[in-house]
Amino acid sequence: MGLRVEYTMRELDPGIPTALRESLEPYFGEATEGKIGLFSVEPPTWVAIVADLLTWKAALGVPVTAFVTRLAQRAADAVWDRKQAIASALKDRACDALLAVATAIREAQQAGGDNFHVVLRISVPDGFYGTAISLRPENVEDAAWYLACFVQKADAIHAFVEANIPTARVLGPVGLTLLEDGSFRLGWTFVNTSTHEYSSHETVI
Repeated sequence: MGLRVEYTMRELDPGIPTALRESLEPYFGEATEGKIGLFSVEPPTWVAIVADLLTWKAALGVPVTAFVTRLAQRAADAVWDRKQAIASALKDRACDALLAVATAIREAQQAGGDNFHVVLRISVPDGFYGTAISLRPENVEDAAWYLACFVQKADAIHAFVEANIPTARVLGPVGLTLLEDGSFRLGWTFVNTSTHEYSSHETVI
């Protein structure tokens, strides 16, 4: 599949997703972009970075591993400040790609203005809704933390969704919420096509 940058907003400056795509291509390879039409009076305002598992891992797997290793070294400090630890870890040249992508995410979010979100999405169980987390990072360090946790857990998330959430039964996206310890809460809705009943589910990975 590779990388795709999608966006939806009635008054979005098309330069925002284009700038994001161009910033990501040195790390993800050639990407496409496109606007998504939603049937809503007030459509949500976001730009989504969409890729399959292999693309996410190929682009950021190595720098995320280096980043997590640096954070683990700082975790034993007598005084732990996550933001400072993240800023320090991002100075490692091995984390350059993570820093660049986090910076691009933060810049896109700033350019989009109030109520604008950047979405990270794995294209499973389908290529349209996928499994996604929406974020509004306050700074580059926040963006790097979200991104690193997402990529680090991508294998486990992908495996769980493939094994437990069939496309034919799920309604809409599988939503991700980042927890304080770096794990994710997954939430999704199943629909029974025979009875038209809905059921909500969640798990933590």
